[in-house]
Amino acid sequence: SYDPAYFGNGTKLTVLGE
Repeated sequence: SYDPAYFGNGTKLTVLGE
């Protein structure tokens, strides 16, 4: 699993299952 990741454009993405 990953913590919420912030990308350069400011988009917040929560990745689950990995």
